[in-house]
Amino acid sequence: MTKELAMPEKHEEPIAVSGTTVPWGRIGLSLLISGLLLWLLTRNLAWGDVMAALLNAKPVHVLLSTAVMVLTLLLKGWRWQILFYPDQDRARWYPTFAAMMLGQLFNLLIPARVGELARIYTFHQQTGLGKTRALGTLVVEKTVDLIMLLATLLLVLPFLVIPELSRHRGTMLTAVAFTASLLLYLLVYQAHPLVRLLSQLAEKLPPAIGSQIIKLAVAGLQGLSALRSRRVTLMLLFNSAVIAVLAVVTPWALFPALGLQLGLKEAAILHLVLTAGLTPPSTPGKILLFEGLVVLTLQQFGSADNATLLSYAILFHLVVMLPQILLGSLAAMTSKWDWRQPATPT
Repeated sequence: MTKELAMPEKHEEPIAVSGTTVPWGRIGLSLLISGLLLWLLTRNLAWGDVMAALLNAKPVHVLLSTAVMVLTLLLKGWRWQILFYPDQDRARWYPTFAAMMLGQLFNLLIPARVGELARIYTFHQQTGLGKTRALGTLVVEKTVDLIMLLATLLLVLPFLVIPELSRHRGTMLTAVAFTASLLLYLLVYQAHPLVRLLSQLAEKLPPAIGSQIIKLAVAGLQGLSALRSRRVTLMLLFNSAVIAVLAVVTPWALFPALGLQLGLKEAAILHLVLTAGLTPPSTPGKILLFEGLVVLTLQQFGSADNATLLSYAILFHLVVMLPQILLGSLAAMTSKWDWRQPATPT
């Protein structure tokens, strides 16, 4: 088993995912805190000015920012397909993209991180490829995104005022990125020793539990097999770098829509703040929290009044969310998925 790193995908056990119950208490608390934050930031503004700013937004820049957002989603779908090398014939682009968009739609509507589960099951039903292998590709995807996020932060750090105690933050972040890259390398190229180590540990557990651990570990490591190809790895890194750039271009392209005199530096800082602040599950669609973080961040640059900043926050939220809702809804209508009857691999 350790030589081939292959496990049959037939009769694959369902992935056990805990914590998928909707946390209504946390959602209510998040709504309360986000609403309070937004009220504190905008309590003295005239809402008529907000509406006027939205109505006077330049549509060319709104459409440009939306187009960048759509392109980002398309590239993310292609990147996920790359990670199934050498099985791209089975992991065709549209089923892969549709599964990803359906997962994002679930994450928007149900803030309990069930989107990844929906994504994996939908992909499995569309292609017949294993769920645990798909889970392995998500590990790679999130790791690469983290590395690109840290790279963005390192580029922005020289423009920020860094407190005395944080003077060596750049070195720390470089070490984190290096550690993540090293871990990814070990998972990809040292899979056999890892499986042997897990086998030894599993022998000390009850047979049923131990065999399940090995099965999940091997199938999960299959999701990293694409990175054993240098060409595929370069494609993945290039694709991820473009996605990271577009994540900064999206808010930057929208600034002129409301006359904000801000550049790529401010857009990168806004992207970093939103990524950190919106990662934990909170409210459906990140409503109020998104706007509060945007207004709070842009206030630091002192470039406009609060009515304009809130108008930008609302517009930016629509630019980010509407393509995901529309494409996710289209994926839900065109994909054949059923939670009750998982597909059988062919």
